[in-house]
Parts: sequence; C-alpha cells; structure tokens
Amino acid sequence: MDFRLFGEEVFYCNCFRSSFCWKSSSSIFILASAEIAPPDIRGRLVSFYQLAVSVGLTISFWISYAFQEASGGLSFRIPLALQAVPALILGLGCFFLPASPRWLIEKGGNRREP
Repeated sequence: MDFRLFGEEVFYCNCFRSSFCWKSSSSIFILASAEIAPPDIRGRLVSFYQLAVSVGLTISFWISYAFQEASGGLSFRIPLALQAVPALILGLGCFFLPASPRWLIEKGGNRREP
C-alpha cells in the first residue's frame, strides 16, 4: 500500500473507526427494529437485514478488488469514501424514525404523538 500522503497511522485509524462504527450500528439496528417493527414483520425485517449485510459485503469486496491497483493511495481512499455515502443516507434517515416504545416509557408516556 502507498502511505506517502497521509501515513500508515491515518490508514489504520480509519480502518479502526470504520470497523467500530459498523459493529456498533449493526447491533443497534437489530434492537431498534425489534422494538419499532410490527410483530408480524419482525422476522422478515431481520432476515432482510442479514441479506442486505451479505450483499453489502459482496459489493465491498468487488469495489476493493476494482481499486486494488489504483495509484497514489486511491486504492484505499476510494473505498473509504464510497462507504460514507450509505452512512450519510442512514444517518439522515434516523431523523425520520418513530420513537421506540422503550423510549416512550422512559419519558413517562405510553402513546405516540401524531
């Protein structure tokens, strides 16, 4: 790998950050979907999540494979930049999620505001 522009430390720091964010978000999603989803579709939602993870890992592999010979450090910068796109979409989508029943009970209410 070519670490001349930012250094090896920046590369490993970004890999750690990406891995930590991925692991924490993947565990939180399962809990949040179990709380918010109607009981009749919870199983399908979790199964779809696993399918989406598998497809995402496959796409990630092919993107890394496509840019493995890129010069000037682009071999790791482009895949890291591309993973920011779905992260931003999901981050913006969090503002439109309904309140979970656990949060409503902790705040003293037991019904959702319209």
